[in-house]
Amino acid sequence: MINASRQLSRRRFLGNFAFASAAIAAGPGSWIIRPDWANAAEGPIRLGIATDLTGSLGFAGNTDANVARMLVKEINDSGGLLGRPIELLIEDTASDESVAVGNVRKLIQRDKVDLVIGGISSSMRNAIKDVIISRGKTLYIYPEGYEGKECTPYLFCTGPVPAQNCDQFIPWLIKNGGKRFALPGSNYVWPQTINAYARKVIESSGGEVVFEEYYPLDQIDFSSTVSRIISNKVDVVFNAIVPPGVSPFFKQLYQAGFSKNGGRLGCVYYDENFLEMNQAQEIEGLASSLDYYKMLAAEDPVSARIQSAYDKQFPAKFRFSAAPRPAPIED
Repeated sequence: MINASRQLSRRRFLGNFAFASAAIAAGPGSWIIRPDWANAAEGPIRLGIATDLTGSLGFAGNTDANVARMLVKEINDSGGLLGRPIELLIEDTASDESVAVGNVRKLIQRDKVDLVIGGISSSMRNAIKDVIISRGKTLYIYPEGYEGKECTPYLFCTGPVPAQNCDQFIPWLIKNGGKRFALPGSNYVWPQTINAYARKVIESSGGEVVFEEYYPLDQIDFSSTVSRIISNKVDVVFNAIVPPGVSPFFKQLYQAGFSKNGGRLGCVYYDENFLEMNQAQEIEGLASSLDYYKMLAAEDPVSARIQSAYDKQFPAKFRFSAAPRPAPIED
Protein backbone atom coordinates (compact mmCIF):
# COMPACT_ATOMS: atom_id res chain seq x y z
CA MET A 1 0.00 0.00 0.00
CA ILE A 2 1.22 3.51 -0.78
CA ASN A 3 2.07 5.36 2.41
CA ALA A 4 3.33 8.75 3.50
CA SER A 5 6.90 7.86 2.58
CA ARG A 6 5.88 8.23 -1.07
CA GLN A 7 4.96 11.86 -0.53
CA LEU A 8 8.13 13.72 -1.38
CA SER A 9 9.13 16.87 0.44
CA ARG A 10 10.81 19.68 -1.48
CA ARG A 11 14.20 18.44 -0.25
CA ARG A 12 13.56 14.85 -1.37
CA PHE A 13 12.19 16.12 -4.66
CA LEU A 14 15.39 18.03 -5.34
CA GLY A 15 17.48 15.06 -4.27
CA ASN A 16 15.67 12.51 -6.39
CA PHE A 17 15.65 14.71 -9.47
CA ALA A 18 19.19 16.05 -9.00
CA PHE A 19 17.99 19.45 -10.21
CA ALA A 20 20.62 21.46 -8.30
CA SER A 21 20.87 24.81 -10.09
CA ALA A 22 18.71 23.68 -13.03
CA ALA A 23 15.44 23.70 -11.09
CA ILE A 24 13.77 26.83 -9.82
CA ALA A 25 11.01 26.57 -7.22
CA ALA A 26 8.08 28.71 -8.34
CA GLY A 27 5.66 28.18 -5.46
CA PRO A 28 4.23 25.09 -3.75
CA GLY A 29 4.32 22.14 -6.14
CA SER A 30 5.79 24.27 -8.95
CA TRP A 31 9.16 23.82 -10.68
CA ILE A 32 10.79 25.47 -13.71
CA ILE A 33 13.70 23.85 -15.55
CA ARG A 34 15.24 26.41 -17.87
CA PRO A 35 17.24 25.44 -20.97
CA ASP A 36 21.00 26.00 -20.98
CA TRP A 37 20.68 28.28 -24.00
CA ALA A 38 18.23 31.11 -24.47
CA ASN A 39 19.41 33.03 -27.50
CA ALA A 40 16.50 32.10 -29.77
CA ALA A 41 14.85 35.15 -31.29
CA GLU A 42 11.36 33.89 -30.49
CA GLY A 43 12.12 32.67 -26.98
CA PRO A 44 11.58 29.17 -25.58
CA ILE A 45 8.66 26.83 -26.18
CA ARG A 46 7.03 26.46 -22.77
CA LEU A 47 6.06 22.85 -21.98
CA GLY A 48 3.89 22.21 -18.92
CA ILE A 49 3.95 18.83 -17.19
CA ALA A 50 1.03 18.09 -14.85
CA THR A 51 1.73 14.91 -12.90
CA ASP A 52 1.49 13.32 -9.45
CA LEU A 53 4.78 14.06 -7.68
CA THR A 54 3.05 13.28 -4.37
CA GLY A 55 -0.01 11.27 -3.36
CA SER A 56 -1.03 7.69 -4.07
CA LEU A 57 0.25 7.77 -7.68
CA GLY A 58 3.46 9.65 -6.87
CA PHE A 59 5.61 6.65 -7.81
CA ALA A 60 4.31 6.89 -11.40
CA GLY A 61 4.22 10.67 -11.56
CA ASN A 62 7.87 11.01 -10.59
CA THR A 63 8.79 8.69 -13.45
CA ASP A 64 6.76 10.89 -15.80
CA ALA A 65 8.64 13.97 -14.64
CA ASN A 66 11.98 12.18 -15.01
CA VAL A 67 11.17 11.17 -18.59
CA ALA A 68 10.11 14.71 -19.45
CA ARG A 69 13.39 16.07 -18.08
CA MET A 70 15.43 13.51 -19.99
CA LEU A 71 13.73 14.06 -23.35
CA VAL A 72 13.62 17.84 -23.07
CA LYS A 73 17.37 17.88 -22.39
CA GLU A 74 17.96 15.60 -25.37
CA ILE A 75 15.89 17.84 -27.64
CA ASN A 76 17.59 21.00 -26.39
CA ASP A 77 21.05 19.46 -26.76
CA SER A 78 20.15 18.68 -30.38
CA GLY A 79 19.16 22.26 -31.19
CA GLY A 80 15.62 22.45 -29.81
CA LEU A 81 12.43 22.55 -31.89
CA LEU A 82 12.28 24.88 -34.88
CA GLY A 83 15.40 26.53 -33.54
CA ARG A 84 13.82 27.26 -30.18
CA PRO A 85 14.74 25.70 -26.80
CA ILE A 86 12.13 24.02 -24.61
CA GLU A 87 11.51 25.35 -21.12
CA LEU A 88 10.01 22.75 -18.80
CA LEU A 89 7.46 23.70 -16.13
CA ILE A 90 6.25 21.00 -13.73
CA GLU A 91 3.15 21.15 -11.54
CA ASP A 92 2.24 18.56 -8.91
CA THR A 93 -1.29 17.19 -9.37
CA ALA A 94 -0.81 15.34 -6.06
CA SER A 95 -3.32 12.53 -6.81
CA ASP A 96 -5.92 15.04 -5.67
CA GLU A 97 -8.23 16.65 -8.21
CA SER A 98 -8.98 19.75 -6.13
CA VAL A 99 -5.26 20.44 -5.68
CA ALA A 100 -4.55 19.63 -9.32
CA VAL A 101 -7.02 22.12 -10.78
CA GLY A 102 -5.43 25.00 -8.89
CA ASN A 103 -1.88 23.95 -9.77
CA VAL A 104 -2.64 23.35 -13.44
CA ARG A 105 -4.35 26.76 -13.60
CA LYS A 106 -0.90 28.23 -12.83
CA LEU A 107 0.50 26.64 -16.00
CA ILE A 108 -2.22 28.27 -18.09
CA GLN A 109 -2.78 31.65 -16.45
CA ARG A 110 0.55 32.46 -14.83
CA ASP A 111 3.08 30.61 -16.98
CA LYS A 112 1.17 30.75 -20.30
CA VAL A 113 2.55 27.41 -21.48
CA ASP A 114 2.22 26.39 -25.12
CA LEU A 115 1.34 22.77 -24.31
CA VAL A 116 0.38 20.63 -21.32
CA ILE A 117 1.21 16.92 -21.05
CA GLY A 118 0.05 14.81 -18.13
CA GLY A 119 -2.62 13.55 -15.84
CA ILE A 120 -2.37 9.90 -14.81
CA SER A 121 -5.88 8.70 -14.02
CA SER A 122 -8.85 9.39 -16.30
CA SER A 123 -10.60 11.14 -13.45
CA MET A 124 -7.61 13.50 -13.22
CA ARG A 125 -7.74 14.15 -16.96
CA ASN A 126 -11.42 15.01 -16.70
CA ALA A 127 -10.76 17.30 -13.73
CA ILE A 128 -8.01 19.38 -15.34
CA LYS A 129 -8.95 19.40 -19.02
CA ASP A 130 -11.47 22.23 -18.77
CA VAL A 131 -8.83 24.57 -17.29
CA ILE A 132 -6.44 23.67 -20.10
CA ILE A 133 -8.57 23.42 -23.22
CA SER A 134 -11.89 25.17 -22.64
CA ARG A 135 -10.64 28.16 -20.70
CA GLY A 136 -7.02 28.25 -21.75
CA LYS A 137 -7.44 27.13 -25.40
CA THR A 138 -4.16 25.28 -24.91
CA LEU A 139 -3.08 22.00 -26.50
CA TYR A 140 -3.34 19.08 -24.04
CA ILE A 141 -1.78 15.65 -24.57
CA TYR A 142 -2.91 12.81 -22.29
CA PRO A 143 -0.38 9.96 -22.68
CA GLU A 144 -1.84 7.27 -20.41
CA GLY A 145 -3.85 4.16 -21.19
CA TYR A 146 -7.50 5.15 -20.93
CA GLU A 147 -11.08 4.13 -21.63
CA GLY A 148 -11.42 5.71 -25.10
CA LYS A 149 -14.46 7.73 -26.21
CA GLU A 150 -12.69 11.07 -25.78
CA CYS A 151 -13.38 13.56 -28.56
CA THR A 152 -12.58 17.07 -27.40
CA PRO A 153 -10.91 19.94 -29.31
CA TYR A 154 -7.30 20.62 -28.26
CA LEU A 155 -7.08 17.21 -26.52
CA PHE A 156 -5.04 14.31 -27.89
CA CYS A 157 -4.93 10.90 -26.13
CA THR A 158 -2.03 8.65 -27.08
CA GLY A 159 -2.32 5.62 -24.76
CA PRO A 160 -3.92 2.21 -25.36
CA VAL A 161 -7.70 1.82 -25.24
CA PRO A 162 -9.78 -1.18 -24.03
CA ALA A 163 -9.73 -3.03 -27.34
CA GLN A 164 -5.92 -3.00 -27.34
CA ASN A 165 -5.83 -4.15 -23.71
CA CYS A 166 -8.49 -6.84 -23.94
CA ASP A 167 -9.03 -8.37 -27.38
CA GLN A 168 -6.11 -10.82 -27.13
CA PHE A 169 -5.57 -10.70 -23.38
CA ILE A 170 -8.96 -11.98 -22.23
CA PRO A 171 -9.04 -15.06 -24.51
CA TRP A 172 -5.55 -15.82 -23.17
CA LEU A 173 -6.84 -15.51 -19.58
CA ILE A 174 -9.70 -17.89 -20.35
CA LYS A 175 -7.28 -20.40 -21.85
CA ASN A 176 -4.75 -20.06 -19.03
CA GLY A 177 -6.99 -19.29 -16.07
CA GLY A 178 -10.60 -20.30 -16.58
CA LYS A 179 -14.02 -19.07 -17.67
CA ARG A 180 -15.45 -17.61 -14.45
CA PHE A 181 -14.50 -13.93 -14.05
CA ALA A 182 -14.89 -11.30 -11.35
CA LEU A 183 -14.63 -7.64 -12.38
CA PRO A 184 -13.78 -5.51 -9.31
CA GLY A 185 -12.92 -1.87 -9.93
CA SER A 186 -12.51 1.56 -8.41
CA ASN A 187 -15.57 3.75 -8.79
CA TYR A 188 -14.72 6.11 -11.65
CA VAL A 189 -14.87 6.25 -15.44
CA TRP A 190 -11.88 4.12 -16.52
CA PRO A 191 -12.68 0.95 -14.50
CA GLN A 192 -16.36 1.13 -15.41
CA THR A 193 -15.69 1.57 -19.12
CA ILE A 194 -12.94 -1.02 -19.48
CA ASN A 195 -15.02 -3.53 -17.52
CA ALA A 196 -17.99 -2.95 -19.82
CA TYR A 197 -15.74 -3.74 -22.77
CA ALA A 198 -14.10 -6.67 -20.96
CA ARG A 199 -17.53 -8.18 -20.24
CA LYS A 200 -18.34 -8.23 -23.96
CA VAL A 201 -15.04 -9.94 -24.80
CA ILE A 202 -15.41 -12.43 -21.93
CA GLU A 203 -18.93 -13.45 -22.96
CA SER A 204 -18.17 -13.58 -26.69
CA SER A 205 -15.15 -15.79 -25.90
CA GLY A 206 -17.19 -18.33 -23.94
CA GLY A 207 -16.52 -16.96 -20.47
CA GLU A 208 -18.88 -15.79 -17.70
CA VAL A 209 -18.88 -12.72 -15.48
CA VAL A 210 -19.77 -13.94 -11.99
CA PHE A 211 -19.97 -10.42 -10.57
CA GLU A 212 -18.91 -6.83 -11.24
CA GLU A 213 -18.71 -4.15 -8.54
CA TYR A 214 -17.05 -0.84 -7.67
CA TYR A 215 -15.49 0.69 -4.58
CA PRO A 216 -14.45 4.14 -3.30
CA LEU A 217 -10.92 5.11 -4.31
CA ASP A 218 -9.74 5.09 -0.70
CA GLN A 219 -11.22 1.71 0.26
CA ILE A 220 -8.68 -0.72 1.74
CA ASP A 221 -10.90 -3.44 3.28
CA PHE A 222 -11.98 -5.94 0.62
CA SER A 223 -12.90 -8.86 2.87
CA SER A 224 -16.46 -9.03 1.55
CA THR A 225 -15.31 -8.98 -2.08
CA VAL A 226 -12.63 -11.61 -1.44
CA SER A 227 -15.20 -13.81 0.27
CA ARG A 228 -17.47 -13.59 -2.79
CA ILE A 229 -14.59 -14.46 -5.11
CA ILE A 230 -13.69 -17.54 -3.10
CA SER A 231 -17.25 -18.74 -2.43
CA ASN A 232 -18.27 -18.32 -6.08
CA LYS A 233 -15.23 -20.26 -7.30
CA VAL A 234 -14.01 -17.43 -9.53
CA ASP A 235 -11.20 -18.50 -11.87
CA VAL A 236 -9.94 -15.08 -12.98
CA VAL A 237 -9.96 -11.73 -11.21
CA PHE A 238 -9.79 -9.05 -13.90
CA ASN A 239 -8.69 -6.22 -11.64
CA ALA A 240 -9.52 -2.54 -12.22
CA ILE A 241 -8.96 -1.40 -8.61
CA VAL A 242 -6.25 1.29 -8.60
CA PRO A 243 -3.92 2.58 -5.85
CA PRO A 244 -4.15 2.84 -2.95
CA GLY A 245 -6.71 0.00 -2.88
CA VAL A 246 -4.97 -2.44 -5.23
CA SER A 247 -2.22 -3.40 -2.78
CA PRO A 248 -4.45 -4.45 0.14
CA PHE A 249 -6.86 -6.12 -2.30
CA PHE A 250 -4.14 -8.34 -3.76
CA LYS A 251 -2.80 -9.10 -0.28
CA GLN A 252 -6.21 -10.09 1.08
CA LEU A 253 -6.92 -12.20 -2.00
CA TYR A 254 -3.63 -14.05 -1.53
CA GLN A 255 -4.25 -14.60 2.17
CA ALA A 256 -7.62 -16.15 1.32
CA GLY A 257 -5.85 -18.76 -0.85
CA PHE A 258 -7.03 -17.52 -4.26
CA SER A 259 -3.77 -18.08 -6.15
CA LYS A 260 -2.87 -21.19 -4.12
CA ASN A 261 -6.09 -22.79 -5.32
CA GLY A 262 -5.41 -22.01 -8.97
CA GLY A 263 -6.88 -18.52 -9.32
CA ARG A 264 -5.43 -16.17 -11.91
CA LEU A 265 -4.93 -12.41 -11.54
CA GLY A 266 -5.18 -10.14 -14.58
CA CYS A 267 -4.52 -6.38 -14.50
CA VAL A 268 -4.01 -4.43 -17.71
CA TYR A 269 -2.23 -1.44 -16.15
CA TYR A 270 0.25 -3.31 -13.93
CA ASP A 271 3.89 -2.41 -14.58
CA GLU A 272 7.18 -2.73 -12.70
CA ASN A 273 6.60 0.43 -10.69
CA PHE A 274 3.84 -1.43 -8.84
CA LEU A 275 5.99 -4.36 -7.75
CA GLU A 276 7.12 -2.87 -4.44
CA MET A 277 3.51 -2.48 -3.30
CA ASN A 278 3.11 -6.19 -2.52
CA GLN A 279 5.19 -9.16 -1.45
CA ALA A 280 6.25 -11.26 -4.43
CA GLN A 281 4.10 -14.23 -3.48
CA GLU A 282 0.98 -12.03 -3.35
CA ILE A 283 1.19 -11.27 -7.07
CA GLU A 284 2.78 -14.48 -8.33
CA GLY A 285 1.31 -15.39 -11.71
CA LEU A 286 -0.28 -11.98 -12.33
CA ALA A 287 -0.68 -11.32 -16.06
CA SER A 288 -0.71 -7.85 -17.58
CA SER A 289 -1.35 -6.29 -20.99
CA LEU A 290 0.64 -3.15 -21.77
CA ASP A 291 2.37 -1.55 -24.74
CA TYR A 292 5.90 -1.59 -23.28
CA TYR A 293 7.93 -4.02 -21.17
CA LYS A 294 11.48 -3.55 -19.96
CA MET A 295 12.51 -7.11 -20.74
CA LEU A 296 11.56 -6.59 -24.37
CA ALA A 297 13.49 -3.34 -24.71
CA ALA A 298 16.70 -5.10 -25.76
CA GLU A 299 14.92 -6.41 -28.88
CA ASP A 300 14.40 -2.87 -30.18
CA PRO A 301 17.41 -0.53 -30.55
CA VAL A 302 15.40 2.65 -29.90
CA SER A 303 13.78 1.24 -26.76
CA ALA A 304 17.12 -0.06 -25.53
CA ARG A 305 18.75 3.34 -25.99
CA ILE A 306 15.95 5.16 -24.14
CA GLN A 307 15.92 2.63 -21.30
CA SER A 308 19.70 2.81 -20.91
CA ALA A 309 19.68 6.61 -20.88
CA TYR A 310 16.94 6.71 -18.25
CA ASP A 311 18.63 4.17 -15.97
CA LYS A 312 21.90 6.12 -16.18
CA GLN A 313 20.32 9.48 -15.36
CA PHE A 314 17.81 8.26 -12.78
CA PRO A 315 19.14 5.17 -10.97
CA ALA A 316 16.76 5.59 -8.00
CA LYS A 317 13.47 3.79 -7.34
CA PHE A 318 11.30 5.57 -9.92
CA ARG A 319 11.55 3.12 -12.79
CA PHE A 320 10.96 3.85 -16.47
CA SER A 321 7.54 2.36 -17.42
CA ALA A 322 8.81 -1.18 -17.07
CA ALA A 323 7.10 -4.41 -16.16
CA PRO A 324 7.89 -8.06 -15.59
CA ARG A 325 7.43 -9.92 -18.83
CA PRO A 326 3.99 -11.55 -19.00
CA ALA A 327 3.36 -15.03 -20.24
CA PRO A 328 3.13 -14.91 -24.05
CA ILE A 329 -0.29 -14.72 -25.65
CA GLU A 330 -0.83 -17.66 -27.93
CA ASP A 331 -3.21 -17.96 -30.86
